[in-house]
Amino acid sequence: GPTAGGIASDNVEYVTFVPFEAGTATGARVIGKYLYVTSWKTFSIYDIEDPANPTIVGTPHPFGFKFENEDVGTNGKIMLFSEELPVNQLHVWDVSDKSNPVEIATLAGAGDHTTDCILNCKWGYGSEGTITDLRDPANPKLMEERWGDGMPASGGHDVTEIAPGVVLTSTNPMMLLDARKDPLHPKLLAVAEQSPEGFVHSNRWPNKG
Repeated sequence: GPTAGGIASDNVEYVTFVPFEAGTATGARVIGKYLYVTSWKTFSIYDIEDPANPTIVGTPHPFGFKFENEDVGTNGKIMLFSEELPVNQLHVWDVSDKSNPVEIATLAGAGDHTTDCILNCKWGYGSEGTITDLRDPANPKLMEERWGDGMPASGGHDVTEIAPGVVLTSTNPMMLLDARKDPLHPKLLAVAEQSPEGFVHSNRWPNKG
């Protein structure tokens, strides 16, 4: 029935509304007791130790229009902002001090629609196949290899690390990859059925797959 937050089933209780990033929020990720929220123009970090009462840590961090970073890649120490437009580049932020994040690197050519952290953010996998070496996060390197090379699908809308080094791709068809031994040449573990809609937006696989 109707609630203050909209229509909801009876087992859902409306608590409150938090205006994350004033209507432009596009991505979020929870690491420990912190929530990282990115938007088209800024990002914010919230303390969610009390989940029903998120509190912002410090102030929002504006950086001007950058599109779009739908899926936030972070391990709580560094955070990736994948800028597809207006410039194709990957931004690397040091977020170890939650109240004072610092951008430590910008890598041209690595700004896929989304980029996820792989193997504790030692590597970045972009939605369109890009692989970034982040072992020295202040000096990231764009690799020649692409994670979709020689596979049934070669780039899509998103990738998700469902367990350390195990990656599910939002491609058509979806693929399950093992990057644990060789991130530059991940092993194809499984392929899903082709989507009749022709497009897969994003994915989540609970309990680490």
